[in-house]
Amino acid sequence: MSSDRRQRALAILQRLKDRKVEELGQRIAETRAQETQAQASLEDLTARSQEAVAAATPETYPFLSDYLTAVARQKALLQVRLDQLAEDSKQLARELRASFVDAKTNDTLLEKSAEDIQRRNDLTEEAQMSEAAISAYIRRHRPF
Repeated sequence: MSSDRRQRALAILQRLKDRKVEELGQRIAETRAQETQAQASLEDLTARSQEAVAAATPETYPFLSDYLTAVARQKALLQVRLDQLAEDSKQLARELRASFVDAKTNDTLLEKSAEDIQRRNDLTEEAQMSEAAISAYIRRHRPF
């Protein structure tokens, strides 16, 4: 593969890898927002159940047990959701780390390829200048 084609291919790959890193970052942010929302719901549910217990009267005692059972079920579901979101966050963070390393590796290859092209261009230019200097010297020092 020619150097220019390789450089273009690496540049396209780099854009794709950068895009993947951005997308993973967005997904992590969304997951963390969902975690925050679920945690707030859990805290709100706990506060409301404590208020219900504090406000209970002898007339509401028979219903309080069913209410607290329902609250416990909802809290358990929210906790399962929180645990799943935490696991998702960890997995996304691992993917982000791997994608970031991959993107940086590709970025290094892209820079190295650009340096190789520049070095090759410099050598070509130097060779052309040397050839021109030799030709000029020969023209000046010709015996005829």
